[in-house]
Amino acid sequence: MKSHECVRKLLYIAPYAQAHRGWLSSRNLTRDDIIRGEKEMRGQGGLKVIYTEIKPQLEEALREKLEAVELARDMQTAFEHEQAHIVASRGQQAYDEAHTGFVYLHKLSQVMSTYVRGMFLFYRWQETRAPADAEAALQELTAWQTAWADYRSAMPKLPGAATLYRSQCEQEETSTSGAMADTCEKALSTLKKR
Repeated sequence: MKSHECVRKLLYIAPYAQAHRGWLSSRNLTRDDIIRGEKEMRGQGGLKVIYTEIKPQLEEALREKLEAVELARDMQTAFEHEQAHIVASRGQQAYDEAHTGFVYLHKLSQVMSTYVRGMFLFYRWQETRAPADAEAALQELTAWQTAWADYRSAMPKLPGAATLYRSQCEQEETSTSGAMADTCEKALSTLKKR
């Protein structure tokens, strides 16, 4: 019952989506198994365009990403709490495969939350040059680095895991320049040099 809200808060940015209904209500920030970054999407700019348009509602956008992680964690915890009952009625394999789905969602929510929060805070710091904004961005992007590495290393080891999301640019199968990971790493480098 919580999954709809969790996925909405995970993959969309509500202040932007509410103002841009229709096919590109998230600017294709995520599509299929791809997470995009700052490289232009459909010739109209990437994540920074979303930030620029939602600045007045920035706190809402930052908060919803934390809420997505909390919802994913709550669903995983509730499922794990029922392990004995599920195993008794459906078997260990059914539990393990479903559990992998909950772990997947939780780890992906951590990646998306720290990614969006970190980059939005980085963009704010670029405007304000406030030390507090720099520290907040650095903290989130460092957490993104950890979450991204954990997601890519832990998920393939779990039974029945879905295909991993990739950091990639639109219509460029092999390009990573301007994709999520490249965008975050460049921002991290800039913050560390300041």
